[in-house]
Amino acid sequence: MTATADGTTKGTPLYMSPEQASGKAIDFRTDLWSLGAVLYEMLAGGPPYRGETQLQVMRAIVDGDPPRLRDARPGLPAEIDAIVSQALQKDPAKRYQSAAEMGNDLSAALTALEAPAGRVGLRAVYIVPAVVLILLAAGISVWFYQRSEKRHWAREQMPEIVRLTNQKKPLAAYRLLQEAQKYLPGDPQVAQIAEGLTHAVSVRSSPPGASVEIKDYLSPGDAWFPLGTTPLDHVKIPNGYLRWRVSKAGVGEYIDAPEFEEMHGYIPKFSFALDAGVKATEGMAAVPATKYFGVIWSLGDLGPFDLPAFSIDRFEVTNRQYQEFIDKGGYQKREYWKENFFATGRN
Repeated sequence: MTATADGTTKGTPLYMSPEQASGKAIDFRTDLWSLGAVLYEMLAGGPPYRGETQLQVMRAIVDGDPPRLRDARPGLPAEIDAIVSQALQKDPAKRYQSAAEMGNDLSAALTALEAPAGRVGLRAVYIVPAVVLILLAAGISVWFYQRSEKRHWAREQMPEIVRLTNQKKPLAAYRLLQEAQKYLPGDPQVAQIAEGLTHAVSVRSSPPGASVEIKDYLSPGDAWFPLGTTPLDHVKIPNGYLRWRVSKAGVGEYIDAPEFEEMHGYIPKFSFALDAGVKATEGMAAVPATKYFGVIWSLGDLGPFDLPAFSIDRFEVTNRQYQEFIDKGGYQKREYWKENFFATGRN
């Protein structure tokens, strides 16, 4: 972040309202404040609040007062100064209470600037403010209508996000939340939901450089959602059971649904043996060697155990398939027993 010649800071949110900068609840009046800040800068040639750092600017927005517009632009009509001053009130209740109200005052100021009787000389002096007001008066209704509609839509999605979460579709809830965040930045309710909906993980693969994608476990028909290319550090994922697809050109594709939570909380690291999965027998899934630690209520702690790599059926056996196995001799066939069996005293 670097300071510009006029004392402002590049990348600083100059149009963040006082309530948004201080983390309070916001509504449509925060947009009216932002529009007032834009109008101030267009007329004065600089933003209403300045600072060398983002924190300084935000502190000024919350606690300070901007220079009077007429001090920065001497001779500016009082009507325009009053419009900007009201739009920039720190207390939302003292601002304009609707876009239409602000638009009416802008139109009245524009009419005063264009009045021919006794004010011909003013039209040349205030040609720039007049053009600004024309553009604002023409576009303010459309802009605020669209903005208001989007904010209204975003707020309506909060119950749907909760419903999807309760239905164990965390990724669908997370993606809807991402859309809502675009229109409600800094909203406390959205921030609270986001905090409880996601956690950060690191993802590794062998070999590295693999694409990682996820989808809700209960929605196998959904499109895959990309997370990035391994290695991944501190990437946000939704809290819940997910399907994972790890793939790399020239190596292959590996699909898994690993556990995401343990007794100590969410699992922070995932590792996928893509090369081992590709080499697995057809119809089987390769399980890499791992260290196991578990708890059974009646037995207490189990492990830790160093489990070797093994393969397991990719899909469950159906009742019909199991019955066919039994009908064909099943467990009576000694070739199925890979270990010594001592139940009858015979090997």
